[in-house]
Amino acid sequence: MKITLEKWKYEDYIDFYNASNDIRIYENMSDNFPKTLEECQKTVKFFSDSRDVTECIRSIRIDGETVGCIAAFLGSDMYSKNAELAYWLSEKYRGRGVMTFAVNEFTRILFSDFQIHRLFARPFERNKASHRVLQKSGFQYEGILIENVLKNGEFLNSCLFAKIDK
Repeated sequence: MKITLEKWKYEDYIDFYNASNDIRIYENMSDNFPKTLEECQKTVKFFSDSRDVTECIRSIRIDGETVGCIAAFLGSDMYSKNAELAYWLSEKYRGRGVMTFAVNEFTRILFSDFQIHRLFARPFERNKASHRVLQKSGFQYEGILIENVLKNGEFLNSCLFAKIDK
């Protein structure tokens, strides 16, 4: 099983749709996460046009097949050495170490190529699988953010995890 992180190509939108068409992904992503084929097409167009200035977005592939996405949203001004991490993975590949590999590789790229000093993630408190991925990838739990998210009309807690480039 060969895992790679690759820049998105416009024609990948159908793969994005097929890999992400999962209620459990929607439940753990922002409300504007694409759900329809048309929304996926627009999203992947944005990804493929991205020049890695304010965000760095890569497809996660296994043996050439798109199975997920990983992204960093780069800070600016006094937060210019910070980035926020977000990711998702097709259900078919969960529990196999794929996301832990992807987070570790992406973190290495962000620290070396983008000179990021602090990388952080804010998974929902209920998303224990994401907590485990971050902890296995060397992120430290920094705390809980109480009712900081309004998701589908419900206030949720998220947890803050971060990793410092040392």
